This record gives sequence, structure tokens and C-alpha cells, in this order.
Amino acid sequence: MGQITKIKELTHDSKVTVKEKEKFNHGFAELKNGITIHYVERGNIDGAPVIFLHGYPDSWKSFQPVLKELSLAYHAFAIDLRGFGESSRPDSDYSMDDFAEDVIAFLDSQNIKKASVVGHSMGSFIAQRLAQLFPERVDKLVLIGSASKVKGNQVISEALKAVMSLHDPIDKTFAAEFQSGTIKDRISQKFFDSLVQESLKAPARVWKEALKELAGYDHSDELANIKHKTLVAWGTHDALFSKEEQKLLLKAIPNASLNIYMDAGHSLNWEQAKIFSRDLEVFLKR
Repeated sequence: MGQITKIKELTHDSKVTVKEKEKFNHGFAELKNGITIHYVERGNIDGAPVIFLHGYPDSWKSFQPVLKELSLAYHAFAIDLRGFGESSRPDSDYSMDDFAEDVIAFLDSQNIKKASVVGHSMGSFIAQRLAQLFPERVDKLVLIGSASKVKGNQVISEALKAVMSLHDPIDKTFAAEFQSGTIKDRISQKFFDSLVQESLKAPARVWKEALKELAGYDHSDELANIKHKTLVAWGTHDALFSKEEQKLLLKAIPNASLNIYMDAGHSLNWEQAKIFSRDLEVFLKR
């Protein structure tokens, strides 16, 4: 089993100005499969590329707090996965493999041969598939709020039942309650409201199809094929995936280590962005 580190306090002191932290470059990439992906880019174009994959039913904004803290030495991209945010919303194909193929096509569109991949929740399972299906395109792997599988998870199964009854337009109260269930403590109300608004951009059919695919996810028998250096990040108050699930990941992935974030929920990248970004930089330098 890999190394386990418990994270309690922040010691990072950024010298980046507030203005620099707020600067994001938006773009649209036309992929070879016909999908249009909206993305945000920042940092040094000659720096090591890092791609951030959001969870369900989020958008690139899920990683906005982390991107603000991340060193500008990296070439960071945060994308809107198909169906979400400002990206294309095809009628079908919302499996983790479909998302992974989009990411590869996106990397091709940016002439990036290999990138470190950071995935949160649903994005973490897409990241797993990237490492399993396209190992040569992945440098390092970071899994936030993840597990060895989703199939059989009672929380996700109950959420799916509720989501399958949705219709357009998505009720804002439902979306807010859904998002609040992934955090332990209150975050900035302005940021939280922006997350809710982003989730409302996805139509009901995407909410249903993507969660149905996620609920059936199980490629745990392929975890041993992930040979990349892997950081597993987990909050002690994660309501979706237990500590035991993190231990399973550590046992299955040969080069994995675990950072435990005290008093954080499932979305620790929202709650403890400064701490996580510090740890991410340390990991990427290994």
C-alpha cells in the first residue's frame, strides 16, 4: 500500500497578484469527432501541461479556485466535458470512455503529446480510463473524491432515482441541494451560486444519461494496469466514497499515494483549494 498523508493546515504563501489569479483565457476546440469543447487556459504555454476534469454535473468552474492558486509555471487547461458548461450536447454517448476519447481529441487539438490529469468525482473515473486506455498520453494522475468503482454505490443509486425524474428546465432548488450534498462546510456563496448556475446549463437528458453511465462504472479489474505516479485525494467527510474505497485504490494502483484532507467533503477542490493546489504542485514535481 502507498503512502498516506493527513493534511490539516495551510503553509503556502503565494506571491502571485490578485489580478494574475483572476486571469483566465477562454477558448473553443473543434474536435475531430465533431464535438466542440469549451475550455479555460492559463499559465506558461511552455510549461508542463495539466488538464483538469470536472465532476458531475459541473463545468470547468469546479476547478476555478484551484487554478487561481496553481503556479503559473504550469500550462493548465480546465475543460467543459461534453454535455456540460458551454460544450456540445450530443444526443448520446456519455460513458466514461466517451469522455476519455474527447480528452484525447482535445489534447490532439492543442498539440499536446502527454499531460498530467487531475479529475474530480466523475472526472476522476474519466482520468482512470485515460490512464488505462491511453497510458502513453498521461504523465501523472490525480484522483479527487474517487473510488475503485461506482457500481453498487448506494448514494449514487439513490441520486440516480431522483435524477431520472427530472425534466427541463432543471429546478434550481434541486441543483442547489445536489451540489450542497458534496461539501461539509459552507463555501463562498458567490462561488456556490456560480456552480449551481453552471450545472443548470446541462439539459435533463444529459443529467440522466451521464449519471446512468457513471452509476454502472466498474473497471476495478484494470486498476493494476495504471503504472503512473498517482495521487489520491480524499476528504474525511466525503459522503459518496469511504476511506475503505481509498485504501482499495491504494492497494490496486501500484504507484499511488493518499492525501487525506481533514474536515473536507467530497468536493475538497472547492473547500480547501489553497491547500490542495500546494499539494498538487508538490506531487507534480516528484
